[in-house]
Amino acid sequence: MPFKKGQSGNPAGRPVGLRNRRTIAAEKLFGEDAEAMARLAIELAEKGDRVALLVCLDRILRRVKARPVEFPPIARAADAAVAMDGVRRALAGGKLSAREAAAPSKQVANTVRTAKPAGREQRLRALESLLAQMKERSRPFDRFGA
Repeated sequence: MPFKKGQSGNPAGRPVGLRNRRTIAAEKLFGEDAEAMARLAIELAEKGDRVALLVCLDRILRRVKARPVEFPPIARAADAAVAMDGVRRALAGGKLSAREAAAPSKQVANTVRTAKPAGREQRLRALESLLAQMKERSRPFDRFGA
């Protein structure tokens, strides 16, 4: 039985926004003493405790998530070249890391890959139309009745 669009497969399932019991317990346990624990971790890090230092840095300097990358819309192969040039320049200029440049590069490649068959189909239709027009024009001049 296929699922209906916009309808949950398990309507009696977990309600939206319900928090995990483990998360609630951790919040209760550390909620009251969080400030004291943070100060202790900072003191240990200042004394040279590497694990405490890593914990502090991990909390203070969160891992940077991918930033959105803007490039022009791609309608033709020439547009893909312009988009890739923009990604290349941002990478060379230090505005993007190699990891950040990989996603838009894949997106451009996928767009070009999917656009090729559509472009071929359009060209084929145009050629067939042109061929039909040429046949229509040549009929009055056809001496052999072909």
